[in-house]
Amino acid sequence: MTINALFPISIRKLDDYIKDLDKCTKAAKTRTELIHMEEAKEHQQKVSRQRKEEIRRCLLKLLPEVDIMTKHDMTSCHRHPDTATWIFEDPAFRGFDDSRRSACLCCYGILDSGKTYLASSLIDQAMLGSTEQDELVVYHYFDYMDKRSLSVSALLSAF
Repeated sequence: MTINALFPISIRKLDDYIKDLDKCTKAAKTRTELIHMEEAKEHQQKVSRQRKEEIRRCLLKLLPEVDIMTKHDMTSCHRHPDTATWIFEDPAFRGFDDSRRSACLCCYGILDSGKTYLASSLIDQAMLGSTEQDELVVYHYFDYMDKRSLSVSALLSAF
């Protein structure tokens, strides 16, 4: 019995099958390489995100923990009703408040002149008026009784 009798395939068809098998093998290798490249890229992105998060954590650890929110809440609670509301009627302040530009308002003066209470009124008013998503109210109290609040890093931690 001949081979053709056992396998009724011509040599040409066999060559075609082998060529098709080679093409499929090459395609599979190419797909595998692409999958490995994609996995390597995803791994690299994950490592990059982890590195950035670690750097962020380290930077945050460097910033002092000054509890500005508690300071503001206590000041607001001790403030008498309508304290410092006169400033909201002042034309200069209205121009500042109505401006669509980023701005910084600094409140300074002699000891016990009411700067903290004025600032707390302004902060409360700004937070009430801050309804748009692109608005941000950032504040910081420099308190000579709390030396940690006097550093530049404490100011930066407010941001």
